[in-house]
Amino acid sequence: MLKDAVSVPGLTLGYLFKTMPRAYFFSLIREKDKDLHEELRKQIVGGPSMIFHRYLEKGITKLRGEIGKAVQSLVGYDTNSLYLWAISQEMPTEYPVRRRKENDFQPEVIDRYGPVI
Repeated sequence: MLKDAVSVPGLTLGYLFKTMPRAYFFSLIREKDKDLHEELRKQIVGGPSMIFHRYLEKGITKLRGEIGKAVQSLVGYDTNSLYLWAISQEMPTEYPVRRRKENDFQPEVIDRYGPVI
């Protein structure tokens, strides 16, 4: 496993490309549309933050330290499995279509590079 990638995202990317049907393809963003790339990068945010304590107990552990109210229930989630679920969903493929305000949101198909196989 570690000879192919050093992280779960790297492994899933390899799995995606090995199992993706040949009819699908990914397009590149051309230089003319570099503002699209910058906008996409600005929209990327981190995953869920995991704030936890090693030991929690109902009725004893308090919110916000000693001045808080004791918790009445505890819920645990495995947030690591969310990434695997998300990567298993349908992925956007083929040519991107842009809609800009200055063009009255008319579709602009970006197809210069074509399929990468």
